[in-house]
Amino acid sequence: MRQSDGADLLGANNPRRTKIGLIYVAPGDDRQTVLTAIHTQDKLGRKQVAIVLPGENKAFQSAVDFDGLKGMQGNLKAQIVFITPSGYGPAEFARQRRFPVYSSLEEYAQVIQDEDLTGEDEDQVSKKGRGIGRKRPLPPPAAIQPSPAETAQPPALPILILALLLSKAPHPSYRLMRRRRQHLLPYRQLKITARGLLVEAVR
Repeated sequence: MRQSDGADLLGANNPRRTKIGLIYVAPGDDRQTVLTAIHTQDKLGRKQVAIVLPGENKAFQSAVDFDGLKGMQGNLKAQIVFITPSGYGPAEFARQRRFPVYSSLEEYAQVIQDEDLTGEDEDQVSKKGRGIGRKRPLPPPAAIQPSPAETAQPPALPILILALLLSKAPHPSYRLMRRRRQHLLPYRQLKITARGLLVEAVR
């Protein structure tokens, strides 16, 4: 078994190489040896620990082995990632327990080069491997505009009818003025007649 940082994938001059730990498991390595290596990488402050696991190995060959590793993940700061050949066996067991799985180091290297491991979510590994993709935020739903038929308000018929009736009915002040004119009409006619007689007398 061999351990390394991310220089094998990103290069020795890449500052992000210290965020990644690589564990190359040999076919004859036992499970406890691999678990000890995982703890070592976690203490070094890795954000991701990639286990390069051959299809035929002694460390992780049954579903129970991966169940124990899943329980161990909760006590680690680093996210465990598997690089193992696709197909039934270790790759399928790891995927069923929600571990990110990549079929090759090249695939994994391409993913981490595209990601920013220095952000707030740097401890969350990408799940693009083997169909487990990182979910992108959905665009906000477009505002639904109501149709003109829905926004149109039916006319208030009782109010219209009332307004129509009031417009035809005479105002109370109009009635009062009319009555006053009827009472004053004889006086005005008399006054006009008197003036006419006075004019005729002067002439």
